[in-house]
Amino acid sequence: MAARDAWLAVALAAVAAALGALQGLGNADLALSDLLRPQAPQASHDIVIVAIDEPSLERMGRWPWPRLRHAELLEQLMPLAPRAIGFDVLLTEASSPQEDAVLADVMRRSARVVLPVSSQPDGSLLAPLALYANAARALGRVDVVVDDDGLVRSVPFGGKPDHLAVAMAAIGGSGNPGSGAGNGTGLKPWQQSEPTLLDFHEPGQGFLQLSYADVVAGRFDAARLRNAYVLVGMTATGLGDQHATPALPSRGLRPGVDVLATALEAQLTGHAVRRAPAFWNAVANALVVLLACALLVRLPADRAWVVLIGTLVVFGGLVALLRSAAHVQVLPLAGALMLVVAYLAWSTRWLRKTLDYVFTEIGRLRADGAASDARDVPEIGDLAGGLALLQRQSDAMRNAKTVLEQTLDRLPDCTFVVDAERKVLLLNAAARAMFAQVYEPVGADVAQLWSQRLRRADASGDHPDIRGLGELLVATPATQEVQDAAGSRLLLRCLPRATPQGQPIGWIATLVDVRASPSRVGLGEEALGHLSHDMRAPQASILSLLELHRAGALQATQAELLDRIGRLAETTLGYADDFIHLARAESTAYDNSPQLLLDVAVEVADELWARARAAGVSITVDGDEAWCRGDRTLLHRAMQNLIDNAIKFAPQGTQIECAVRQAGDRVEFSVRDHGPGLGANPARLFEPFAQGAQGTKGSPGTSARTSGAGLGLALVRTVAQRHGGGAEAANATGGGARVAIWLPAVAAPADG
Repeated sequence: MAARDAWLAVALAAVAAALGALQGLGNADLALSDLLRPQAPQASHDIVIVAIDEPSLERMGRWPWPRLRHAELLEQLMPLAPRAIGFDVLLTEASSPQEDAVLADVMRRSARVVLPVSSQPDGSLLAPLALYANAARALGRVDVVVDDDGLVRSVPFGGKPDHLAVAMAAIGGSGNPGSGAGNGTGLKPWQQSEPTLLDFHEPGQGFLQLSYADVVAGRFDAARLRNAYVLVGMTATGLGDQHATPALPSRGLRPGVDVLATALEAQLTGHAVRRAPAFWNAVANALVVLLACALLVRLPADRAWVVLIGTLVVFGGLVALLRSAAHVQVLPLAGALMLVVAYLAWSTRWLRKTLDYVFTEIGRLRADGAASDARDVPEIGDLAGGLALLQRQSDAMRNAKTVLEQTLDRLPDCTFVVDAERKVLLLNAAARAMFAQVYEPVGADVAQLWSQRLRRADASGDHPDIRGLGELLVATPATQEVQDAAGSRLLLRCLPRATPQGQPIGWIATLVDVRASPSRVGLGEEALGHLSHDMRAPQASILSLLELHRAGALQATQAELLDRIGRLAETTLGYADDFIHLARAESTAYDNSPQLLLDVAVEVADELWARARAAGVSITVDGDEAWCRGDRTLLHRAMQNLIDNAIKFAPQGTQIECAVRQAGDRVEFSVRDHGPGLGANPARLFEPFAQGAQGTKGSPGTSARTSGAGLGLALVRTVAQRHGGGAEAANATGGGARVAIWLPAVAAPADG
């Protein structure tokens, strides 16, 4: 733990200790203690309340009753040998001398009666008449402690006389009446001792209550009162004392006699709960804060909430356990509040560290000229500005990653981006198609990944030494010839990646087809040359038409001028379109899926129907329902080029015949026209920029619709070969030309 963290932890613990020792959180601390108070079990069956309730008042008349009623009650109880009888009825005023004498005599003969004594605001004691005090076995206090929030949670045990519950327990247990017996006149003011907390019962789990009138009349189960502790008190509304307690009964207030019964139960069971002394309350709150702070500095920042919740739960559980097992009540709110403060302090510090790091890194990006936002970096203290800038930079990084992935996917060669630990970070579609069947490439060791599909070109056997070769290449960037599983020769290249400061951060590795690479370069250079030459003519024509129009030397309407310019522009776009499609057919990864070739042929013929009709020719399509695997978009383009080429050269009034046929493991699509044919070397038509007899300028049958860059049939052959097939062209018997592509046939899919 750093010094700054240690001082913060000590400061929070000191505050928690001070608040805990002084109980400075008052009612809130008491309310939290109530929530953590364990639920009391079912009330003891040894304690019975004889209630002066509403039914008793209805049957025995208005209160106060004659003292003879109490004598009758004691006469009913004495044969049952109760352990102690506690009266929660103040007998401070004299009645008739005869009735007082009778009641005192019954009390004396019972030798089990405890009478109440109540404290007055001036500290004096309100005691029963001396006649009754001398006749009772003991006197006991019935005071309660009312907390600042108005709830009764405890009673004061100790002093002279002691609490009524203590006196009853003493009489019922050892026969020692305790203090105050026969002391009706010499009572001294009582000094309150440490209060004892009570665990009140929830509604439905309280003490057995018998109606006073029923007991006097003998209508009760005697077994329930035999050897029991009996408390006599008022429960009727408007009579006697009523108290608000943490566990309230259904009526909202608890009768004083029920509080006395709860205090007696605590005395009998030994579950008298005391509040922890100030010192130990301070220690408990301080220790839990120190523990939480120690965990906060050792766990990741995103686990701080786990520390907070976990510590609060554990602390609350320990507080409840101490109350139920050790009968000690710790006030936990000071520690709980400091836990929240510690969580907020640590979270704020981590956030500040994160923002400081972000600001530093953004400043470096700005210094390197690589920042994506031209706005100034906000001040370190500008939290809102820092978060906004973080959001902008995060968006920029995500966009850059997306662009990078899309760029890599357009590369025809297998490409890997590797980190300094030789783990694959990114790879393009070509690399994924080659290696994804092994296991998930991202995150894999690149040398181990290569060993599953490659072997050294100068070694025999299955992939010998390729892993060692991979480790060597990423350690010392170089180029090495390897072979794939099909025996194709590839160049494995590794180039280092580094930060602007020159710090190595990994490599970029590529697998290049040795055979295809030179031809691609040559084709690209040749293509650009031809494309530039062929596009120059229509563009020059457009400029000439515009110049003549400005000079007034063009004898054509504006509509005719626009029509000519439009046709020339379409020719230019056609050249560019052919070049782009050929480049895509040669370099991009194919999305192969089962295709019904006859459906594709019908679709293409439908699209070209209007053009064929304008040229005065018709198109027919028939054949077998044969399946192949292929990229539907590229197959569509290749078949479109074949039919479109036939439309260009077919004489008006003739028919273009398209057919799909399956022969063994091949499926073929052919197009036959009745034009001038293909000349002496039909196979040359599939070379880029080649022109056969059909395309020779000035030859019979040639018109404006026969012009082209010579890339259409090159695309047809490329698509066929990349699907594992080929392309064929021949002069048809009886005149015309027949051009076809063939592809490997596959079985119809189950849902096809």
